[in-house]
Amino acid sequence: METYELRITPKKEHGSLEWLLERWRDEAGRCTFGASDAGALVGISKWKSRADLYYEKATAPVVVEPNGAMRWGTLVEPVLVSEASRLLQTALTTPEVVYRRQRFSGSLDAVDNVENPSLVVEAKHTSRYAVRDVEDFPREWLAQGEIERFLTGAPVFFIVHDSRDNIGLFELPKNNTLLDSLLIEAERIGSLVDNGEPYNGATDEFDAEQISRLFPSKGTSIELPSSVVDLLDELDHARCMAREAETVEKRTKDALARLLLDNDEGTLNGVRVVSWKEQEGRKSLDVKKLQEELPDVFEKYQKESKPFRVMRTYRKKVEGK
Repeated sequence: METYELRITPKKEHGSLEWLLERWRDEAGRCTFGASDAGALVGISKWKSRADLYYEKATAPVVVEPNGAMRWGTLVEPVLVSEASRLLQTALTTPEVVYRRQRFSGSLDAVDNVENPSLVVEAKHTSRYAVRDVEDFPREWLAQGEIERFLTGAPVFFIVHDSRDNIGLFELPKNNTLLDSLLIEAERIGSLVDNGEPYNGATDEFDAEQISRLFPSKGTSIELPSSVVDLLDELDHARCMAREAETVEKRTKDALARLLLDNDEGTLNGVRVVSWKEQEGRKSLDVKKLQEELPDVFEKYQKESKPFRVMRTYRKKVEGK
């Protein structure tokens, strides 16, 4: 396997498109993986499959708003790094750089020396796990830590705020077998992405949206196997159930509204069981009026979304054969 020395580059604004692109491809345009992708690479992540990872790397990254867990982790991280510094009796800093080696890159939570780390600290806040030792780590943490060690050559410590509100510091033991698997899978999947080759078996895991982006419409037709009838039945049944659910929901709301009338709440045996409160109306753009009164402005700020595929079924034609 080709060997690449460690490269250290300035870190782009966290979460920005530039930051995402930096984790998507390296300077030579090769597919790269972040340390947080490690679990998915070897099939041990609870949140992302290999097929999901392949899809992410085969399609251009998109900026997304951070969710609550991500924001909370960002807020807690400096506190955990400070505690790790106290426990290790070592001054730590959060490096504003990205460490890159082979197909991996990582922006680390804390190190003792930015240019030549002799230890790495990964800060974790979890409401899901009670962590007493490394044996309690979710497996994706082990893979992430192994890549951070690979990038820097330094031992990796995890400072963890767990579900019991306990804070513990744990050194990650080396796992050369896991590292070998990570390097092999990174090269295998990365090469597939680089060469525009499909990930064997991945189509069985892709959802419709992923397939739509990876396999643009060609305007062609294909003869389907006879087993497709079962799928068509399932889809028709699901759509029928959805329509029935909407009908039942409307009928039930109407009945409750006739009981509530102008009351905001309804109680049963003194306990509130339903509310129907007035809310402020939402502000929206009067597109029709804007188009009529300021057609030039309307035309200037129009934005066309990307093409998308719509799936329809034609059961009557099949059943009428």
